[in-house]
Amino acid sequence: CDEDLFDHALQYFDKISSSKRPFFSIVMTTSNHKPYTFPSGIPGVPESGGGRDAGVRYADYSIGKLFEKARKHSWFDDTIFVVVADHDARVYGRALVPVERYRIPLLIYSPKHLGAREVDLPISQIDIVPTVLGMLGLSYDAPFYGADLFDPAVAQPRPIMMSHNHDVAMMQGDHLTILGLNQGVRSYHVDQSTFNVTKAFAQSEVTDNPDSVDLLTAYLQSGYELFKAKRYKIAPK
Repeated sequence: CDEDLFDHALQYFDKISSSKRPFFSIVMTTSNHKPYTFPSGIPGVPESGGGRDAGVRYADYSIGKLFEKARKHSWFDDTIFVVVADHDARVYGRALVPVERYRIPLLIYSPKHLGAREVDLPISQIDIVPTVLGMLGLSYDAPFYGADLFDPAVAQPRPIMMSHNHDVAMMQGDHLTILGLNQGVRSYHVDQSTFNVTKAFAQSEVTDNPDSVDLLTAYLQSGYELFKAKRYKIAPK
């Protein structure tokens, strides 16, 4: 269960922090996956049969317990915790890219160094690493496609990358560009209050204003080439 996983992580963090050097670690929880079985005695979370809803409640409970226990450890005050989902409940089928299902929670927590606030900016998973490196004040060279969201020089709105079935997509502001099989290109309007795809842009907007198509293509093609040539690396300055 997640609590056992977190308890093991706390022991590991104690061991690695004894070297007095900074450390980085990833913990992936599993409560939101089958068979949805949980420890007994947790309010609102049955031991079995609760399904995904119970999994979400248990994940929330166990993360709270993690922070409660971590506060008692020497490394807590100078640690940045990042809590983020890998995906929403999955959507299958041949429907259009379900933009509204790509909204996931992101919490950056370091109470000694960060005050409570809500950031109302478009951000995606590719922006998390450069944003955290910016918080740490680390200087680096890397071919990141994401950006530090707190850097005033970063242009808004940031592009949000998505994929669904055989399609890849990029949302920038209210514009959704989709690249499909056989060099198919589609462009749609996204309602920013509901994130529903409400209407298609005219085909002429796709062909006469190809900037978004070119940008999405460049992300995909350059990322593939960097990966294939093993040239993707981060180097401290």
